[in-house]
Amino acid sequence: MTVERVQRMAVAGRTLATGLLGGAAAGAASAVLVIVVAVLTGGEGAEGVGDWVERILLLIPASVQVGLIGALIGLAAGLVVAVPAAAVMALAAPLLAARPTRARAVCAAVVLAAAVALEAAVLAATGGGVTDSPWTDVMIVSPALAAAGVLGWRRGPALVDGPAGRGEGGRPVMGTGEGGHGAIEAGEGPGGPDPVTKAGYVLEFEDLFEGDRLNEGRWMPYYLPQWNGRAASAARYEVGGGRLDLLIEEDQPPWYPEREGGLRVSSLQTGVFAGPLGSTVGQHGRGSGMAVREEQRAVRLYTPQYGLIELRARAIDDPRSMVALWMIGYEDEPERSAEICVCEIFGRDVGPDTVRVGMGLHPFGDPAITDDFTVETLPIDAREFHVYAAEWTPERVSFLVDGRHVRTVRQSPRYPMQLMLNIYEFPEAPERDTPPAPEHPYPKRFTVDYVRGYRPTARAGSHVRSDLPAAGAEGAKAEEVVAEGAGDV
Repeated sequence: MTVERVQRMAVAGRTLATGLLGGAAAGAASAVLVIVVAVLTGGEGAEGVGDWVERILLLIPASVQVGLIGALIGLAAGLVVAVPAAAVMALAAPLLAARPTRARAVCAAVVLAAAVALEAAVLAATGGGVTDSPWTDVMIVSPALAAAGVLGWRRGPALVDGPAGRGEGGRPVMGTGEGGHGAIEAGEGPGGPDPVTKAGYVLEFEDLFEGDRLNEGRWMPYYLPQWNGRAASAARYEVGGGRLDLLIEEDQPPWYPEREGGLRVSSLQTGVFAGPLGSTVGQHGRGSGMAVREEQRAVRLYTPQYGLIELRARAIDDPRSMVALWMIGYEDEPERSAEICVCEIFGRDVGPDTVRVGMGLHPFGDPAITDDFTVETLPIDAREFHVYAAEWTPERVSFLVDGRHVRTVRQSPRYPMQLMLNIYEFPEAPERDTPPAPEHPYPKRFTVDYVRGYRPTARAGSHVRSDLPAAGAEGAKAEEVVAEGAGDV
């Protein structure tokens, strides 16, 4: 069973449970409200304090009894409302995942529509009214509709973004990694940030790739341009319809033929730092012997320190290609050079039912980090859209796929890092035991739906920085020149 199918079933189940509980609560509240009004306003002979005390005392058991009856009626009504709502939310889940406002609006609209249809059916069946008084009918109907709308609005994001499965103690798990890593909890624990619901996080970076042009206030369309110049390292890409396609095209020259042979790459990155012409100072070049061929102005578009990074994308099963989202140290100091690989997917490892996804840490020039990188086998079709994420704290980095925890690395780079989003094509397909999928025609595509970065909010015991202004969808700076010796952003 694929993860997406499990997610749809989980969304339907959560919607049904919410409908049942919400219906019971709305039914009980409506019934109690009616009995309260009836007792306090009914009758003509109430005289003195004693009569009012007697009424109030009678009201308590009456409210309990009527509330139970109302809850049972509301439970049935909630089921009727929740069944169509569950079907719609399950079908729409991939379009609503990690889009809180859209999820709220759709869920509220679906639940309200189902509730109105139910009320209309009741009125039609009873000849236009439940009671003899239209005001009493309004008193019963209005709280139920209001509760349905509020419940849909509040619960929408949790219904579609909740984890597809839970392990012991309610922890999200994947449990399919080669090393048996799936049992480690991804979240901070009670009271800490939650990478699934986003509680304790603030969205500070987002690109939905709307419009028909790349936003160069968020991305530099080059791959490590200090080593071979911007012209040679320029990305090939298309933007349109809310998607980014990073391309490898047939006429695309190799990135750095003298050093990397026929390797071709299209890449976006959110920062660049390099030394003067001819120096060996530059990002992701330590120990390679490469020298700066083209000086680069220091740029920091998005260089977070700690947080949650998410990518929704589909990979390619081309045997000569690899797609990835990774983070590297900004390297304004030589030791700040580790890598967090959010996901790395070789086309040769993509199948219809499973995929091998690389994730973990590489130290490069950081003496405080030891290499901890694994390739995890997951039961998904990576040619479809999936969400790959890394939650980065001062103590650890946890990796998730589709909101489910895969593994945790118990060490952490402690300096700003930038994003690297790319597709590679290698000169020859690597050998493997089983025949890979046929090679794709050009252009070869890495299709990205969105990239998001979340900053932890200030919470007791979280040990995270909270002094950064939220960037949001429109707040990323165009290009910021960073003076030598500048502190963390």
